Amino acid sequence: MKVEQRELTKEETKIIKKELLRKIFPSITITLALFLIVFLVFTFRNSYGNQFVYLSISTILGGILSFLIFTLNLRKDIAGKTVYLEETIIEEHIHAEVYEPGSGALTPAALLAPLFFSEDQIRTRNKKFDMYYVKIDGEKYYTKKEIFEKVRKGSSIYIKRAPSSKLYLGIQEK
Repeated sequence: MKVEQRELTKEETKIIKKELLRKIFPSITITLALFLIVFLVFTFRNSYGNQFVYLSISTILGGILSFLIFTLNLRKDIAGKTVYLEETIIEEHIHAEVYEPGSGALTPAALLAPLFFSEDQIRTRNKKFDMYYVKIDGEKYYTKKEIFEKVRKGSSIYIKRAPSSKLYLGIQEK
């Protein structure tokens, strides 16, 4: 497998930044859980003094520290401004029609007056989506329609990954 390196594009930077934002929730959860423990301990002790303030501040610092630890590799990827291109061969070429769950639910008007509507008027159709995948080394990789139409089974492509976090950034034709 041949690996090349090139500069990060704006689109790939956006993907990394979105992944970075996904790390905020676990950090906030850790902070709130620690603060809840501190709050409950001091509530049962019936004392709120300097010790409570110090521990509250340390829980906030713990949340910030956990965010910095969780996002270390992602921040390295953004700062490094490079992307790895791994050359691979497509094993399968898959197009799937997927229906959005819950989109074929009852309309609000039909829920209010089911006696006045026929079955066809009550039910709506599920929204259909076209999903495009390529299978490489037993794994499915989502790709855009434009790239899917250009590549075929057995053709050689590049898988784009961030160097530090190994985050999947997409597929590029060779």
